[in-house]
Amino acid sequence: EAYLLPQAYEGGLAGMAQRLALLFSDVEKDGQRRVMLYVDTMDGGVAAAWPVDDLLYQMNILFWVLVCLDLYRVGYFLTHRDRLNRRVLKPITDMAETAAALSANNLSDRISVEGAKNELKDLALVINGMLDRIELSYNSQKQFVSDASHELRTPVSVIKAHCEYALKYAQTPEELRESLQVIERQADRATDLLTQLLFFTRLHQSDHPVRLEKTNLSDLVEFICEDLTILLASGKSMETDIEPGIFVLADKSLMTRLISNLIDNAYKYSGDDALVKVSLHMSSAA
Repeated sequence: EAYLLPQAYEGGLAGMAQRLALLFSDVEKDGQRRVMLYVDTMDGGVAAAWPVDDLLYQMNILFWVLVCLDLYRVGYFLTHRDRLNRRVLKPITDMAETAAALSANNLSDRISVEGAKNELKDLALVINGMLDRIELSYNSQKQFVSDASHELRTPVSVIKAHCEYALKYAQTPEELRESLQVIERQADRATDLLTQLLFFTRLHQSDHPVRLEKTNLSDLVEFICEDLTILLASGKSMETDIEPGIFVLADKSLMTRLISNLIDNAYKYSGDDALVKVSLHMSSAA
């Protein structure tokens, strides 16, 4: 049903109000519900009646279908909530179990990101990154302790040996002075070793540069050999051939560690009656 209006509606907000008033002006006729729609034509404004009973019937059916589906979903959740909780919370449970299993002797485990999605996967990746940093820091501390015990063994042994020698055998002030000089050198070396070990643990910060200075390598090797001679095991001996006046540009503490480790390894891995030879000469190519 449609009919031509005597006057077309205006545009804008005024026309919008007229259209809304027309929409529900004749809601029910002959037992049928309908709405009135306005259409502009070449002949003027036309009002057309559009029945809505079928549409309301379909919407009513759709509404009750959705209600039934929601009720079914709620019932399914209530009857299967334990299994659903296990599936949904499994990634979080895995994270908790991995964290509980971590210890000082087991820092290598990581949270599995397989099956995790979106935010949980991002969280697992962040936690794994944190565990990587913790493991690296812990291993660095273990390495520091190991290096410290190894590097400090030699100067502490030299100091102890010279103290025993001075107490038992030193009879003149010169002998006591010589032992005290060795002890002083080894105490300084132990201090330098601790400083250098701390330096190595902080290399990643790049704020502890290597201190290069002109170093008398000949004197350095000679002092190290003198200090280590007292630690020679029974039957072992040392022979030195050191050219005087050899200077290098180096970090004195690091060079001392290098030479001491070389000589210490020569003692350690040579035979019972071995002769350890230490020689230093300027190369012709230099």
